[in-house]
Amino acid sequence: MKFQARSALIAVFVFLSLLFLLRPSFLQSNSNSDLKNLRGVQHQRDGTVPRIAKVSMLYGSEVNPYYVRALKSHRRHNERWNYGMHILEQDMIGGYWNKPSYLLSLVVAELAKPPPERVEWLMWVDADLILVNHAVPLETFLPPPDFPNIKFLGSRDGPGLNSGTFFLKVSPWAVQMLAKSIGLPMFRPDVDLGYSIDQSAMAYILNETEFHASGETVFQPRTWYNDFQFHEEIGTEWVEGDLLIHFPGLEEDRWLLMDKWLNKVERSPDSLLVDLEKTRYPGEIKDFWDMLRHSIDLVNRAQTYIDEGRVNLEAVAEAAFKVQQLIWDTKVFTPPGTDLMQLYKDATAELEKLLDRHASST
Repeated sequence: MKFQARSALIAVFVFLSLLFLLRPSFLQSNSNSDLKNLRGVQHQRDGTVPRIAKVSMLYGSEVNPYYVRALKSHRRHNERWNYGMHILEQDMIGGYWNKPSYLLSLVVAELAKPPPERVEWLMWVDADLILVNHAVPLETFLPPPDFPNIKFLGSRDGPGLNSGTFFLKVSPWAVQMLAKSIGLPMFRPDVDLGYSIDQSAMAYILNETEFHASGETVFQPRTWYNDFQFHEEIGTEWVEGDLLIHFPGLEEDRWLLMDKWLNKVERSPDSLLVDLEKTRYPGEIKDFWDMLRHSIDLVNRAQTYIDEGRVNLEAVAEAAFKVQQLIWDTKVFTPPGTDLMQLYKDATAELEKLLDRHASST
């Protein structure tokens, strides 16, 4: 099995090398004239490179006009905050695998640059996400300095990982994760990847210990940058000041609902503008990182107690694992309406109660 996995990864890297060599001819060019002005400013006024660039894809002989308009909704945001934007407009290797393959090519291209010239993070955005409030910088969601190991920030929905939008740190870790995701059908053909095969493959690989054991993977509340629009009779998760709105599923209702939102964004974008300090983000994000720090401290304390034989191994280990799963597990069931922060509070409260009980009995 190890030999098969290594062979599959070698095949992926050979493919990647060819892809990188061909990159100037078809990965950097935008063939759709409506998308040419989305790249924003590639360097800050002081000559430094912005920390974040966006990535998406839209290709085909007849591109969907609603997706074109949705991608164009990023223009003001890119210009305001100097974000570059890479858009794949050619079918590279077929279907779902274009997404991780394109991301992989971009990560490798950044790593090939001298460190001061590299983008630090890539943010993937599906073409059916509309940028609503361009007053919110993407840096808002990045980890504070005391979380240097984080390489992936994303969100979950009902089935688990939702790869409609996520942040990926430019790093060798990202190369390995994406390469293994692409290579999964080769070295694990027994794994059923279902319908969204690229998303399922990424979820499977992210759950491998090597990709989260040191705090590399963290899941945030989905509604921070992945609000869902539901069928019209149900409504939307979007609230005033939120950054993005996403239109997954919805069948034929998608186009009518996207058109309504796009008309708002195109005709009166400033009416949807809410300065960052007036949104829900500052308070919720502070609470999130504080809760994550507390969760990690409790898990470390639990491990110390277990190692010293001071606690009931099974009960504390199970409670600690539940906390850890909320942080990194791609399969945690979080359907719309789930309060991730409340799940964190409940799980950490249970673990803390067990630890305090054992501490008082010793």
